[in-house]
Amino acid sequence: MARLSALIGSFESGAFALACARSLRREWLRGGRPLRELELVVVDDASPSDQEPWLARAQAEGAQVVRRGTCGGYAAAILSALERTHGAADDVVAVLNADVLFLPGALDPLLSVLERHAGLAAVAPRTFADPAGAFELPPQELPTPANELSAQAAALAPALARARADARTRRALRAWSATQPYLAPMLSGACLFLRREWIARAGGLLDARFPLYFEDTDLCRRLRAAGGRLAVVPRARIVHFWARSTGLGEDFERRAAASFRRSRRLYLERWHTCAAADAVERGEELIARAARRDGPIHAFEDLGALHSWPVLALDRPERFVLELGLGPTLPLAAGALGDGSHWPVPQAAWEWLHPARYFARALERSSLAVLGAWTFEKRAPARSDPCELEFEELADVRTLQAA
Repeated sequence: MARLSALIGSFESGAFALACARSLRREWLRGGRPLRELELVVVDDASPSDQEPWLARAQAEGAQVVRRGTCGGYAAAILSALERTHGAADDVVAVLNADVLFLPGALDPLLSVLERHAGLAAVAPRTFADPAGAFELPPQELPTPANELSAQAAALAPALARARADARTRRALRAWSATQPYLAPMLSGACLFLRREWIARAGGLLDARFPLYFEDTDLCRRLRAAGGRLAVVPRARIVHFWARSTGLGEDFERRAAASFRRSRRLYLERWHTCAAADAVERGEELIARAARRDGPIHAFEDLGALHSWPVLALDRPERFVLELGLGPTLPLAAGALGDGSHWPVPQAAWEWLHPARYFARALERSSLAVLGAWTFEKRAPARSDPCELEFEELADVRTLQAA
């Protein structure tokens, strides 16, 4: 039985880090494994507000807790955690965002697939944006200069934005419909399981020179360059709560945008060229100066300000995919599969969505014909303490598989 060292990087997310540690410990014990074979390390990356109430509880419940005096970014926090663990080459390391929660039955499939397939360098779970398992996040895509520039051009051309959104939906549908493990070009560093031997082969875990973002992309590319394969395990399902550390909109610009751009520059220079990095930055500057950008890809029906999820009536009964995002071009959208003429969202999903302006569309699955498009502003506050979640609120893997 492999030993597991779980590394949880936290910034302004003490309650989520505590809930993450608890959910992983719960799943470890559900698998009949001894606690002595589980190392849990929580690193608070110099959060400006007081996280001690949650950090102290995590420590009292058996986790090692590291309180960094200076903020070094996610990669630096994870490396601080790794330094405090030990294990053999066949043992497993889990890299975890604080705002990750393991759903019932999530851990065993990840460890089982890693144990059975020596050529797999790393595995990741299927990921939902809410504890009810209503909205599934899209698969990770490998950033390239061409993709970055195409996304920038789409901000000025709704037709291109629509084509990109449809292409993304087709890729996401393959992932959302998968039942068996499948290979992927990259995996999210929010929840990543890998053997220690592959960390050594890749020349180390995360690179602390990335202040925030792209550190997982760099790791995945190094793992693949070392001969490893990456896989998603659909039977393993987690929650990754949206933007709990970085925020949205103006909050993101204030907290994380500069770090994102520095990390993107480092990634493009390392894996592509300095010229490519320059081109992406110039394109971003041009978009910022453009008067017309982010035009809608559909005629969205405005449902106004809401305190509860609306009943979205489709044009006709169909097997559909419903997508939900934060911009009128839906550059990144969570999805749900349904069948019928409408799709009510569980209260446990609605409650965890940020107050924000949302855009949604329903598409017929095979043709991607539009069955409806809506926009609304969520006025109700989001729940903020995952430690208050009752076990009954968590989506069970068996329930999700039957849906």
